[in-house]
Amino acid sequence: MFGLFKPKEIDFGSLIKNKTKVIILLGSDFYEALDFLVYLKSWHNSFGEITVISNINFKDFWASCVSIKNVKFMNFIPNDEKDAIVIDFTQEKKKLSSFKNSLILSKKENLCNFKFSPWENPLPTFTLLFSLTIEKEDILKNLPTTSDKKEHFLIDMPFNSKIKKLKETFDVAATEGDPDLKNATFLDIYKLADSSKKIICFSENRKIFWRKLGLNPVFVPKGQDYAQLLER
Repeated sequence: MFGLFKPKEIDFGSLIKNKTKVIILLGSDFYEALDFLVYLKSWHNSFGEITVISNINFKDFWASCVSIKNVKFMNFIPNDEKDAIVIDFTQEKKKLSSFKNSLILSKKENLCNFKFSPWENPLPTFTLLFSLTIEKEDILKNLPTTSDKKEHFLIDMPFNSKIKKLKETFDVAATEGDPDLKNATFLDIYKLADSSKKIICFSENRKIFWRKLGLNPVFVPKGQDYAQLLER
């Protein structure tokens, strides 16, 4: 359950009654963000304007998954966003201190009005507070896909000297730090993965991650030379 923490001069009654503006501060955890956004379509009409703040790497990716009239995605907090219902997944003091007259739901006790328990999913607390009925939607089904596979390969690891050498012979890219993808966001990486002949990954977690996105990576056990996969 939640507990009340902020001074009474904040007009909770007006914020709860009018429900005009909601700010969602997404953190860096992909699955936590996904677990919240899959319900967005079922309750967005209960509020006037919803702004989802994500880091610049994932902002366009989430926006491509969720297309709703009163929902916008941004990678920064606008200066005028001071009076709102704030759902926080970041626990970042600097971000939360921007909302002087807001109702803040967070795990950061000294900066919130309603605190989530450490083991609690924020969504039930939010829906209980505003008497919302929610329904899950598979938002990843909205991602752009292609059946036209190219002769390039995506290697799911930071760029290194071996990948640099492989680029002399093959059309390969690394998911992190690749100089040929200097300004790429995660949406760009996803599109590259979707059109790749092979996605090569090196852990069970990353295999599950790519499959969650509807793709079929090749898992390489520790010690196996992944370069051989490019020649097949």
